[in-house]
Amino acid sequence: MGVARLLEKIDNKTSVVAVVGLGYVGIPLLATILSAGFKKCIGVDINENRIHDLLDRRPFLTPWRYDSLWSHIEAESLIVTDSFSSIREADVVVICVPTPLDQRHQPDLAPLAAAIKSVLVHSRSDQLVVIESTTYPGTTKQYLIEAAPEFGRVVGEDYFVAYSPEREDPGNINFTTKTITKVVGADDKYSRSAAELFYSKFIERVYPVSSSAVAECTKIYENAFRAVNIAFVNEMKVLLKHLDIDIWEVVEAASSKPFGFMPFLPGPGIGGHCIPIDPLYLNWKLSLLGMEGRFISLAHDVNSGMPRYIASHALKILQEKNPIQKDFSILIVGISYKKNVSDTRESASLDVIKNLQNLGANVTVYDPVATISKEDCNFSVTENLEKSLEANDATLILTDHDVIDWNLIANKSAIVFDTRKVIKGDAENVYRL
Repeated sequence: MGVARLLEKIDNKTSVVAVVGLGYVGIPLLATILSAGFKKCIGVDINENRIHDLLDRRPFLTPWRYDSLWSHIEAESLIVTDSFSSIREADVVVICVPTPLDQRHQPDLAPLAAAIKSVLVHSRSDQLVVIESTTYPGTTKQYLIEAAPEFGRVVGEDYFVAYSPEREDPGNINFTTKTITKVVGADDKYSRSAAELFYSKFIERVYPVSSSAVAECTKIYENAFRAVNIAFVNEMKVLLKHLDIDIWEVVEAASSKPFGFMPFLPGPGIGGHCIPIDPLYLNWKLSLLGMEGRFISLAHDVNSGMPRYIASHALKILQEKNPIQKDFSILIVGISYKKNVSDTRESASLDVIKNLQNLGANVTVYDPVATISKEDCNFSVTENLEKSLEANDATLILTDHDVIDWNLIANKSAIVFDTRKVIKGDAENVYRL
């Protein structure tokens, strides 16, 4: 078929597209591709429960509208499976599997390496394979391009490879997969042309770069920028408290400047599958060369220290108000890593809870949005907000979901610790941490 035929199939949207990894990246990507008019897609995930959830119309990501995916499954324009053998049918394969950290805070590429190998095992000539999983510069070349010849593929001749970092922002109603600019990088002109054409069929703007390594580094640089600035505002929050200055008012005032300033807001720490993880991927890569990203390391130290600060400061205030009392009960409001999403991966709330428990506090969690397995957690979970507000010594707000009644919390809590500035006014029982 050759690259010309592949480009033709992509251009007229008759190419079969396989998406490997059906999570916060793969699901919206599939939906966007199908809505653009591609005739057939294949969703692959080794999690059998996830496949059954899709087939049985059970939502597993929030917030997300599954109607279009279910209709495509019924029409057989979307096949979902846990078998990689279907990859051979695909003209385009997009890999969107997790890239977490291991217990030593080093890159864990096991899921990505396994997915790449499975794709190569079931590969055929004239396929385009794109990695979207976030990783350090050089991964695409090392794990896919250099491995392809072992499976009889020559990249740039009969097999085409690119890297395009995912930029999903779950819960963001202002941007979608379609409207977020797509960076695309490849190490040969044919792969770059194929990937650029593919994404241009369902993304409003595609931004090509010179190599897969540049594209890989782009995502890490974006999130390192955010991690460093979040660390800065978190540190300023702690420092300015000693000067009796409200960091929130300072940020709001600074935001009035129409140039040269971008507001970042303080919080209990950072979480999710990107900001706490991606910069450390780059630092690990740099460590192989005997170097270190000092801003990255410092930002990681500041942000990872915020849960301890929040927990200790909250208990200090409680002990000052009730010096005789030994055990305090605290209601945690919000456990997911950001507002309006169910994801608790790397959530700072979990670290706050651990610190509170280590300091002797009894913790109960209320979160109407997050996915919480009561069997797997070591804290109490409640669904009755009003009753829990009255039953606990204090309420600690960590995630500011829109569906939560903040007036009820302000009025019914003995003490409120607000890390998100969702309680308006200057009530005596509200402390901003």
